[in-house]
Amino acid sequence: MPVYDKERAEALNYWLRTERPGELEFIDRYARFYGGPVLELASGAARVTKELARRGHTVVGLELSDAMLSKAREVVSKLQSAVRSRIRLVKGDMRTFAFARPFPLICIPFYSFWYNLDEIGADACVRSMTENLLPGGVFLVEGERGPGERDGTAACIRDREHHAFWTSASERYGFRFRYETYNVDTGPGNGYGRFLVGTKR
Repeated sequence: MPVYDKERAEALNYWLRTERPGELEFIDRYARFYGGPVLELASGAARVTKELARRGHTVVGLELSDAMLSKAREVVSKLQSAVRSRIRLVKGDMRTFAFARPFPLICIPFYSFWYNLDEIGADACVRSMTENLLPGGVFLVEGERGPGERDGTAACIRDREHHAFWTSASERYGFRFRYETYNVDTGPGNGYGRFLVGTKR
């Protein structure tokens, strides 16, 4: 699994800092319904973490890269104290994490689930998510299709492979799942963005 260095952390933070408002709207809708704290996996430079905290949510950001965590701490340090108080940044691996108390909502925005994991790692991540969810809690995994694969054969193959993976994982780890689309500019609804929504039984 790649661990981003300082240069990559800076580049990603710059590129994403004003992008994808609809993604945030989608996650925020679930956070308001399920409550907190929210656990964000592969939280990077705190792009989503800080925005959820600005909206009043308590958020734990888990990230493996020291460079990303350093950037995240820099970003968080510049926020208002009330917002900072709702953020906790933790170093950890999304394949093998454990918290003392389960969460009502776990999210992995922006393709990090599939781009950073092989299938063995993906399975371990799903297991860790379900083990750290409250009964009836939800996890959100974005990026069932990669960028540039909105249509055509490649996307169909990926869809079939992903659906088979999730079907098998849901039987092993006890959750139901569905897909929801969103618009990257406006939020929930029709669009090319897509989240898998898993609900723990």
